[in-house]
Amino acid sequence: MFKLRRFTGARALLSTVLTLLAVGMVATGPAMAVDPPQADETARSAAELTIRAQAGGATAEKTYAGERPRRASRAERDHFSDKKHTKLAVPPPLNQPASFVGDGGTSPTGSGLPGTAEMPTIPQLSAQLASTALWDLEAEDDHWPEIGAIVRKVINDAGLAQRQIRYRPDREPEPLVSRMPTAQSLLIIGSHREFTDAEARAVGDHVRTGGALLAIANISGSHQRRLPAFNRILAEFGLAARMTRPGGDAQVADAVLTRLVRLQRLPAGLSIWGFNDWELVKVGDETVASAQVSQSGRVFVLDGGMLVADERRVAGEFKQLLGNAVLWLIGKE
Repeated sequence: MFKLRRFTGARALLSTVLTLLAVGMVATGPAMAVDPPQADETARSAAELTIRAQAGGATAEKTYAGERPRRASRAERDHFSDKKHTKLAVPPPLNQPASFVGDGGTSPTGSGLPGTAEMPTIPQLSAQLASTALWDLEAEDDHWPEIGAIVRKVINDAGLAQRQIRYRPDREPEPLVSRMPTAQSLLIIGSHREFTDAEARAVGDHVRTGGALLAIANISGSHQRRLPAFNRILAEFGLAARMTRPGGDAQVADAVLTRLVRLQRLPAGLSIWGFNDWELVKVGDETVASAQVSQSGRVFVLDGGMLVADERRVAGEFKQLLGNAVLWLIGKE
């Protein structure tokens, strides 16, 4: 019996030694050369990995220097965190101000106008505009005679006289620089000629100091070169005209300028793009007509091709929109 106990004790002792050897092999892993400065950290990392594995925990974090795995230090992890890009906050969506809403309800007549820019209020005109409108809309091609006749009638109906600013490239190539009056007034232009940078600056100053601008965009494929020149003026207000708009269902904002306008579908045409403008009529994501307040002045931009659209109802509704816009520009709406 004593021999049996001694044999059993020897077996238990042998088993304990083998277990300790096995744990030591797991802790140290395969033999590898360890640099003296890293020996302590490598041992700690291996021991911690064994403890986590035995406890069913997650794998220890590691970083790799050359071909030798080791645990990332706190300084390395902090350095990596500092390198991460921070996502900038996205500003909230902008909406039309309540003061811009008309009498026809509080929701658009179409499916909604997402992305309409917010303006604080519509300021009062700093001074009453002159009773004479400045006219730079003379051309004999690309439907301009028909468009001009419609705009003239709307101006007359608003009680304004007209003073024509003649464009004579051989004698006076920049009439909007030399012939602009100092008094605040309504300026009417179209995308029918090539405006210069100096003219664009003059128009910008005219509006920002209390004047008003009615800009009629109308471009066919054969006259595309006129569009960049027209956009020189619109750029003074963060606007631009583009030949990108498809036809489709019309969305009409419920606003003072769209009073009595009941559009349903529109043919393809020009799109008005801009910052801080009210998108009054849209097709999908493209704007057909927009308005803007620029410091002390006002701006209205329209796809003039809709004034002479083949469909009578479209042309009639845009004439109504143009009439509303002129009254708003001169402070009577």
